[in-house]
Amino acid sequence: MSLKRVIYFLLLLFLFLLPWQARVVYAPAFINGQFWEYGSGSWYATEAFLWVIILLSALDRFRQKSFWALVTSREHFQQHWPQLFFLVGVLLYALWQILRSTSPTISYQWLFHLLEGLCLLIIIAEQKGDGRGLLVAFWAGGVGQGILGAWQFFSQAVTHIPGFGIAPQTAARIGSFVVETSTERWLRAYGSFGSPNILGGYLALVFIIGLLLYLKSTLRQKVFFTAGQMVVLTGLVLSFSRGAWVAALTGVAVAVAVVLSKAPARLNDISRSGGKDLPFTPLNDRSKAQAEDSSPHKGALNDILKQLFFCLLIILTLFFTLHPLFATRFTPSTRLEARSLEERAGQYRDALPLIREHWFMGAGPGAYTAALAKKHPSWPVWNIQPAHNIYLLLFAELGVVGFVLFFWWCVFVVRRTLGQRRYWLPVLFTLAALGLFDHWLMSLYVGAMVWWAIFGLGLL
Repeated sequence: MSLKRVIYFLLLLFLFLLPWQARVVYAPAFINGQFWEYGSGSWYATEAFLWVIILLSALDRFRQKSFWALVTSREHFQQHWPQLFFLVGVLLYALWQILRSTSPTISYQWLFHLLEGLCLLIIIAEQKGDGRGLLVAFWAGGVGQGILGAWQFFSQAVTHIPGFGIAPQTAARIGSFVVETSTERWLRAYGSFGSPNILGGYLALVFIIGLLLYLKSTLRQKVFFTAGQMVVLTGLVLSFSRGAWVAALTGVAVAVAVVLSKAPARLNDISRSGGKDLPFTPLNDRSKAQAEDSSPHKGALNDILKQLFFCLLIILTLFFTLHPLFATRFTPSTRLEARSLEERAGQYRDALPLIREHWFMGAGPGAYTAALAKKHPSWPVWNIQPAHNIYLLLFAELGVVGFVLFFWWCVFVVRRTLGQRRYWLPVLFTLAALGLFDHWLMSLYVGAMVWWAIFGLGLL
């Protein structure tokens, strides 16, 4: 087996295992005697796995004579010297950000995860011709999380699994995420994550990717993807994450708009494009695509409506079975819901003074909670939380300069993606919507890897 195939299969395994949070906390941090998640240094099992992939990818590239001939040529330098000097400037700026950060140790770890994420993006984007397998691996990881989340909810317990990074939770435990009615407390589904909101956000992305996979599958594959999608949707609903629900609905609405639009890539006309628009088009489906050529959008629209019909059945079944819980989540006046909304509003109020104080250079990459703890030393650790909005959070941490640089790069990648493959637009809208309601995409290792994996998968 060639080294490239080894890298590809390891990448499949990494995307499948990404949700699992097994780790070693090598530098625990505390605030007022309580464990401080966002200030602690951790080394994840999947992170070690990722570095095996990165090193093998570097070895595969460096052993090629054509690579060295290219990068050492005068023509290559003359063509790319502006990008090279820009990259050097960004690295020097990042070093300065670390040195002047509120917490240099935290900023170093945040930028290290950023480097890992960029490497992951590049390695995924290089797997041309194998995009369908990578998408299925990412989706299959979500199916596993849907099964685990449903089991946790209906058993009303999150059982500790040694070596997998899952902490025990019950509805009676103080600090657990629950839905509280007038008479009962129901534990929300966690999956293998530390919060139901992370599970919900992750499954929202998985669900939209599964929808795209379903649209270009054979009949037998459609049955398989439909069954998996129902599991993913069940876990998404039982996370009771309102932000994830909104993000998933956003992705579905954009997917329908893409199918109806005449401008985007033709979802049922792939045979004429040589498969460039959708990397996961099955070869044995070309005859079907040609047969539908006279009506390029009708087949895809029918497929998406069938999928959404089954989704509606799952949602209605869960809604009528668990009606009091849904009613509580949509009633802001109940005790826990009112408290949750007040905490979110308080986080916005906390963020604004930090932004005014560090508006130009920021408090430091990843150092939002460190700056908040410094400003309010008497606060308990559960009040020292990142703002539940990645755009506000990044502005506070990176300042206007870093914020512009970060999203300039994201926009650059998005433009390259949508220039040829607009089918990825629903996934990007789902990702952007999730950023409005939570912080995990930028504050945690798993979030950073999901963020850059989504961008990399869009470049296939």
